[in-house]
Amino acid sequence: MKYIFLFISFFYLKSYSQNYEEALMSLRNFEPKKTLNILKNLDSSFGKKLIEIEVIYLIEGYQDSLLFFNKPKTINNVKEKILYNLYFGDYLRRNSKTTGSLDQDQTFKFKLKAHNLYFEALNLAQGLDEIYEKEALWRILDYYTKNSTKNEPNLKNFKKYLDRFSTRNNSVYDFWYHYFKLTYKIISIDEGKERSTIDKSEFIKLKSLADQNNYLKGRALQLEALCYDLYFKDIETSYKTNLLALEQYLKTPYYFSLYRSETVQLNIAVDLKNLKNFKDSKKKLLSILSDSIFEKTEKLHKSDIYNWLSEIYVEEGKSDSALYFKNLYIENEEDIKRHANAIAMHVISEEFQFEKLKQNIIKYRWYYISALIIVFMIALYSFLRWKKADRKEKQVRLKLNDLIETEKQARNRVIVIETQKRKKDEELELLKEEIEKQARDKIIVIETQKRKKDKELELLKEEIEQTLQEIERLKKITVLEHIVLINGVRLPLSELMYIKADGHFLHFFTEKSREFVSGTLKSILNDLPPNFIQTHKSYVVNFNFIHYSDSMRLRLKDNTEIRIGRIYKEKVKKMIELSNALK
Repeated sequence: MKYIFLFISFFYLKSYSQNYEEALMSLRNFEPKKTLNILKNLDSSFGKKLIEIEVIYLIEGYQDSLLFFNKPKTINNVKEKILYNLYFGDYLRRNSKTTGSLDQDQTFKFKLKAHNLYFEALNLAQGLDEIYEKEALWRILDYYTKNSTKNEPNLKNFKKYLDRFSTRNNSVYDFWYHYFKLTYKIISIDEGKERSTIDKSEFIKLKSLADQNNYLKGRALQLEALCYDLYFKDIETSYKTNLLALEQYLKTPYYFSLYRSETVQLNIAVDLKNLKNFKDSKKKLLSILSDSIFEKTEKLHKSDIYNWLSEIYVEEGKSDSALYFKNLYIENEEDIKRHANAIAMHVISEEFQFEKLKQNIIKYRWYYISALIIVFMIALYSFLRWKKADRKEKQVRLKLNDLIETEKQARNRVIVIETQKRKKDEELELLKEEIEKQARDKIIVIETQKRKKDKELELLKEEIEQTLQEIERLKKITVLEHIVLINGVRLPLSELMYIKADGHFLHFFTEKSREFVSGTLKSILNDLPPNFIQTHKSYVVNFNFIHYSDSMRLRLKDNTEIRIGRIYKEKVKKMIELSNALK
């Protein structure tokens, strides 16, 4: 019977572990819905919560930092330690892309911390299931993908861990091995020391490994387009391949795929510029800048876009627009330089402090050795004197110890009896307090639930009353016909679709034209009727032109898509409900 019980327990634990690794495999395949279904069958745990937070990020682009900074004091499960290091490293790397100019050296620190966390996870994963080691190696290779160009040590490390990542299993990790292998070959093109030979058939194999996964197909096609650009110097094919990659990314309506689609659109704009198609390139670059997802893009990408737009406007003879984007380019480059200087100063300071500490250690080392010798001689002399005096008193002390031991034993017996009695009294008192506490807790819970329900009912009544008042107010409002801009232009409000803020400038988009004046959204909002509402910190939208909406974005009648800011979601939702009620 005992062996049967042990067998069942082992089988259960094995099944639990299998499902846990299955969730990681599904997540690496970028299948968030499938991952959530797998997690439903797992018990609540810290590791499960980490994976759920990662899934939410892939779907919505939002990651809760509290889980990382308020972690348990001790994580006893080795697998949960590995997961914590991996996902905390991911959080720091993502956060390093969004740190502003007031946090210049924070980006460097975040990336370095993430690098160390990945290697700590790799060390912990040795000897465990292969999947945990693959997950750590995947992140290390992804780190070197973005930090190896023109960096010989990183390129060598890339090759070292790529060989370790190799797999013979027919799984998603096989796709990523071939993906990183081709990435390494493309990166090594610029190094000169090891110019790789790339065969186009390798991309055919990579796309076949992606199977029916649209996101993985997009990654394979995007990498193939980069190879046509850098290696084969075939810009036309690079452009067509990027269009295919964009098509695959847009089939997956999640944040991680939409964000990748932005990078592909940037590549498409560059290809159009290189093909001398300045009109379509400019249109694509302006479209990228107007998308709210692009706000999280690194500053280096923004510098490229500003510079390319400035060059295109120069070609078109539009000096004002060229100067505007040139100034944006200069401001962005100054931010990048300040960032680089902060990192350099940080490194110099660390090296100086280390060298100073090293010199102090050498300077005072002999003083420490001399002091230790003197202390040792004094201690040895004291010991010899004590030994001599102790020998004379030893016999007397032994007799006295016998008497003391007898008395001590008697005292101990009395103490044991008193302790046992005191312990029983304390246990009875604790039991009494626990019973009283449980009774009080039950009373408090019942009263709290009653108060909560009463409060919810009262809030619901107030909300209904406010909604009715708002409907009555909206019915009485007279809609303005025009708005006069500071440049004297009169815009019919019935034709104005949306307003976009860009620094200290405002862009007014109508069905037929676009106006560009200085100003802020705050200054213009008070002059607009209620059918105009702010949906993002940079956008105000006319609800009469909304064709489709969901929880993340709005689509206007001309197919322009505008993301809804997280702090504006509730307000936009209520406005849509009020608009439907008026209809």
